[in-house]
Amino acid sequence: MKESWTAPIQDAEATWRDDSTTVPGGALLGPSSTGAFCSVVATGSNLVRETLDRTWLLGLLLAALVVAVWLAGSRTKWSDADPLPARRRRAWGQSVVSAIRLFRLRPLLFGAFALAFTVLSLVIVILARLQVARRDAPTDLGAPTEDATGFWASLLALAITILTITTYVALLAAVTRILDQLDRGEQVTAASTARALLSRRGALARAVTQYALVLLVLTFFVATIPLAVYYAVSRAFVVQLVVAEHCSGRDALRRSRRLVQGRWWLTAVPLAVIVGLGLAAGPIAGIVLLLATDWSPTLINVVSSVLFALAMPIAAAAVAYLYFDRAAESAADSSRSPGSGEMPAARHTYSRNDGSADQEVPPLRS
Repeated sequence: MKESWTAPIQDAEATWRDDSTTVPGGALLGPSSTGAFCSVVATGSNLVRETLDRTWLLGLLLAALVVAVWLAGSRTKWSDADPLPARRRRAWGQSVVSAIRLFRLRPLLFGAFALAFTVLSLVIVILARLQVARRDAPTDLGAPTEDATGFWASLLALAITILTITTYVALLAAVTRILDQLDRGEQVTAASTARALLSRRGALARAVTQYALVLLVLTFFVATIPLAVYYAVSRAFVVQLVVAEHCSGRDALRRSRRLVQGRWWLTAVPLAVIVGLGLAAGPIAGIVLLLATDWSPTLINVVSSVLFALAMPIAAAAVAYLYFDRAAESAADSSRSPGSGEMPAARHTYSRNDGSADQEVPPLRS
């Protein structure tokens, strides 16, 4: 255990600084980022304090978490998870295993994706370090937040959010394109994938922008947050549809809703598990290193970023497999239902000599 936990007072006297970075305290449109952060920290602290005072409640919450994880893992299938063909029915557990096997099948290609995320993560760490270095900056931009450092912190957070979302969308589109090419027996190269994505950049931008704006509006009020969750899941496959089915932005949103219709919970739970694990892999490792080692925060952030970079391509591939599963299920349902594009059976009719209406001939019995 690191010294900051075993001897906190002595460590604080030796390593803590006399001032800290100022964060913006002014009101923003909707809930502010700093207010949300402080609320989360306060709520978490109160929850920990309440559960430590009531050990039975802490045990109940941990048991419920274990049971939820066990149920999610036991009610799916993990075997028979060949990565190809992509367009076939899969349980969500098979989607995860197929994504890992696809990573092994194309290590160099997916290694390039991981490298891109690693570079992005390192850039974010560097920007954060530059922001920390401005903790004693003069208040030369006092109008927006009454402190220049707080203004730049908000600007940096916005830039990092946009950059991360853009990179994830590009990664998800690239993985979907690769799986689509492999399914069609086409040769897969980084150049051909990049050209295909560039040709669809307009539709991708429109679909993702509408998706993000609707979510932003729905999460503005607490009462509409459940609608935001429903919308996020029901339109979760817009990127894959733009790339694999060449839909326009608006058609991709409608098509995604039809794919998820009647399967919302069967889509929401796998998405939450897969994306949650992908996002949490790096932070969990970082927290463990923070508690157990004397490494510097910068080094821990780098390690956490590398793990995040390795996990996100696998998560993106698993989400792409979920889309192909829903598309295969939809195609199977359409082939069994009327109006699926098949010609109906011909009616056996005859005409009377007097010109009256045709009458249907009853089927012959053998």
